[in-house]
Amino acid sequence: MRHHVRKGLVLVFGLTLLAIGIAMIVLPGPAFVVIPLSLVVLGSEFLWARRLLGGMRAKAHHLRLRVADHRKRSAEKRKAKKSRG
Repeated sequence: MRHHVRKGLVLVFGLTLLAIGIAMIVLPGPAFVVIPLSLVVLGSEFLWARRLLGGMRAKAHHLRLRVADHRKRSAEKRKAKKSRG
C-alpha cells in the first residue's frame, strides 16, 4: 500500500514539475534545468522516465562534442586567417 501511495505522489509531483518546465520553454525560466529534474523525480519510480532521461543525456553529450569540434575548427580558421593577412 505504501509503495502505491509513494508512486502516486511521485507521479503527481513529477508531472507537475514537468508541466512547469514545458511552460518555461515559452515563459521566462530555466526550462533546461526543470525538465530534466522532473525526469529524475519521475525516474525514481518509472522506467520510461529513466529511459527518456538517458536519451536526453546521450543527445546532450553528442551536442557537447559537436560544439567543441566547431569551436576548435573556428579557432583554427581564425588562426590561419591571421597568419595570412
